[in-house]
Amino acid sequence: MLSAIAGYLIAAIVRWLLFVILLAAPAGGAIAEAAMRLTGRRRGRYSALIAAAGVLLGGLAPLLYILLVSGRFIPNLSLLLYAGIATAAVYGRFRMRI
Repeated sequence: MLSAIAGYLIAAIVRWLLFVILLAAPAGGAIAEAAMRLTGRRRGRYSALIAAAGVLLGGLAPLLYILLVSGRFIPNLSLLLYAGIATAAVYGRFRMRI
C-alpha cells in the first residue's frame, strides 16, 4: 500500500527522471524500515523476497489501474523506474546490505 501511494506521488509530482532516481531509493528504504518496525525487526528466510514483491506490485499498481480503467496499457517510465529502484532498495535493506 505504501509503495502504491509513493509511486503515484512520485510519478504525479516529479516530471524529471533524475529526481525519480534520487527519490525512489529513500522511498524504498522508508518502506522497508516501516515493514521492519511492524515485524519487530524479525526477518525470515524469505521476508526480503516477499517485501520486494510487495513493493514491486504496489509500485506497478497505478499502471494496472490505468490498464483496467482505459483498457490499454500506457507505460510510464517514471513509475517503472520507481518500482525497480524501490524494489532493489527494499530487498537490500531487508538483507541488510545497504
